[in-house]
Amino acid sequence: MAKKEKISCPECSSARIVKKGRRKNKFGQVQRYKCKSCGRSFSFKELKGKVYPAKVIMEAVSLFNRGYSMSEAVRRTRKRFKAMVSKSAVDSWIKEFSNICTYWRIRGKALKLFPPEEIIYKRTFFHQIPYRFQYHRAKLEMFIKDYFSGLARYLKDIPEKCPHRMFFTGKARSSKIELDFSIKPERKRNYACRLAGLALATTKKNRERHGVVQDFMLANDTATLACEVPVYLYPDEAAEFGFLKNSGVDSREGITGHIDLIQIRFGYIHLLDFKPMAATEKYAMAQLLVYALALSARTGIWLRNFVCGWFDEKDYFEFRPADVVLKLKEVDRAEMRKYIPQF
Repeated sequence: MAKKEKISCPECSSARIVKKGRRKNKFGQVQRYKCKSCGRSFSFKELKGKVYPAKVIMEAVSLFNRGYSMSEAVRRTRKRFKAMVSKSAVDSWIKEFSNICTYWRIRGKALKLFPPEEIIYKRTFFHQIPYRFQYHRAKLEMFIKDYFSGLARYLKDIPEKCPHRMFFTGKARSSKIELDFSIKPERKRNYACRLAGLALATTKKNRERHGVVQDFMLANDTATLACEVPVYLYPDEAAEFGFLKNSGVDSREGITGHIDLIQIRFGYIHLLDFKPMAATEKYAMAQLLVYALALSARTGIWLRNFVCGWFDEKDYFEFRPADVVLKLKEVDRAEMRKYIPQF
């Protein structure tokens, strides 16, 4: 049954899906589905107009952007998918998606810093459930300088210095916060949407969505530095923010969370959460605000240097956490320089 595969409609995200036959191509049979909510028929096997499945194409592009040579990217793709892709095909895919997968611009410089096998640091933490923390070593070396150096230091110290017990025993998670600030975020069309669209074309399972989006953006996007980053507020830090008393969580033991993606763009640290059906999210702003407060406290970077957003393959919503805190604390904008969120 399609229900057991835990898939949803790419158009309306409904889970009311039924199988609707199969069709053949050179790689085998492709399952077709129909959405009972919107009536759309679809499959998950390809990008529009492509012979090879999306997972083959995106794997080859990602391998090349991770630093492997064209020959090695082809060899690894062939081995994994049993598909006889050619160098010319992979080269054409890299060029075709170069306006979305922008990492090629810094690939050469990054390779001088780290070999492909070491360019992405990975570590899985069992914080009640497994979280695969990753950061891109070359991007940290190239983009994180001077004032933002606290971010690089924090990311590198997480394996040894993060209070992992707090995540394992704590009940106050930022994802459980239910606060509606009645502040409208700015709705944009962002490259994160296009990157997510390419990544999601490679999977049909809901449980894989976050992982494939994170992996794809870390490897192929210039701005994405890290994913599944654990952050936390100690109890005395959480107590500084009165609005958390009505958040639906007990912050007396502190608050923990995991940031889906961290980027650096235009002189700001961007904290992003991938949210399927992003347009219907009610409490994403509160969750991301806590992420920003926690990362500011951990890194020493002022809150005004952060931008927060949530997205899916269709929509992107953005806000500045400093503006939200100013409104909640009723601090005049002229007093901003006096507000430093390092407790």
